Amino acid sequence: MQESQIGNGCSHKVWRAKVIYGLEPVFESGNTCIIKARNPIAYEGKGESGLIDRNLDIIKQECKIQNLAREYCKIFSAEARAIENFGPSLEVLPVYLMYRPANTVPYATVEADLTGVYQKYSVVDPMGRIDMRTGTEVGQKCSALQHWIFQWTNGNLLLSRLEGVDTKITNVGVSVKSTGHQGLPVEGNPKVFEQFVSQHQCNYFCGLLSLRSLKVMESLLTPTKPKGSKSPLLQRKMAAGSSSPQTGRKAAGSPRLPRKTEPEGRNTPTQQKVADTPKVVKME
Repeated sequence: MQESQIGNGCSHKVWRAKVIYGLEPVFESGNTCIIKARNPIAYEGKGESGLIDRNLDIIKQECKIQNLAREYCKIFSAEARAIENFGPSLEVLPVYLMYRPANTVPYATVEADLTGVYQKYSVVDPMGRIDMRTGTEVGQKCSALQHWIFQWTNGNLLLSRLEGVDTKITNVGVSVKSTGHQGLPVEGNPKVFEQFVSQHQCNYFCGLLSLRSLKVMESLLTPTKPKGSKSPLLQRKMAAGSSSPQTGRKAAGSPRLPRKTEPEGRNTPTQQKVADTPKVVKME
């Protein structure tokens, strides 16, 4: 096993390892795989058992994030394959949870090794802003994937970090706007969503997928407020003399009418698919 520079950073230690035994059927003997461990892990005033629990929670979360992105990408790629001019579609690599009992930090992620030139298609700078590299066809497809997922989740989820080799994507990072979306906590700088909407430029692949402009989407998601006078006194006078509350109630539709005309449960939104619980691969 040797250290690798693939998908590493200040928060991870990365190794390229050759599979001997114990990882079948996910990885066959003789193949190479990539192992990533979080480094460092804060003790947070707890003992060694607390450190191991923290290690497990972090790795579970990383598996959940990338495998959730993989499930979204499957739907995206299915739509892309139906478009003749789209070309090769993207694939997010699955990651697995590995248990290494002889290691002081026993839990890590393991994934397939990628051969070729490793690229960073979308990164987050130290200020928390997205730097999208769209100089290549794959970079533009990654930008379209970001747009597609942002629209699919109604602006609640954004793939902020995308790296990989050609169309094989890994080391996925996300920003989450709403607490509890797909079971994830709020992640990333909240301003990254506003920045993405203002700076994203729809490309050829966004057009092929018939994605709405993010400016239009933002106006649909943002509730409009009626324009009022700048004078609070004038607003109070208009509110007092314009119409009575009784008039407002007469003008409004009956709240019982929808219950009579629409069957119960008609407007229940379809729940999105949640990534499966990460599989555990044990190395002896």
